[in-house]
Amino acid sequence: MPYLTKRKWLLVNCGLVLGLTGTIVACTAVGTVPVSLAHAWNVPSLDNPDYVILVRTRLPRVLLATVVGGALGIAGAALQALLHNPLACPHILGVSGGASLCGIVALVVAGTAATGL
Repeated sequence: MPYLTKRKWLLVNCGLVLGLTGTIVACTAVGTVPVSLAHAWNVPSLDNPDYVILVRTRLPRVLLATVVGGALGIAGAALQALLHNPLACPHILGVSGGASLCGIVALVVAGTAATGL
């Protein structure tokens, strides 16, 4: 496996950070309601509907999706390191089956609690 020099490593990481930043901005700008990013950031006020849509709705969702995606990537890398297998999947340890069981139990318990049966 070829190793990266410090300069190439820095360029790759800067490219990845720029790509992530561009994706966050693009995902924040796109939605069912057309919003002007320039108008929203030039007039930051709760009276400005563009600002409210961006700050209260879109930005938290995009940032949460970014954090969750990073956490899933770290969890996958940890699973691969734990098993010493670069092709490791959650089925090897039974994680998928356990998650399915917990999901079904939660649905049954929440369903009976909601109906009172």
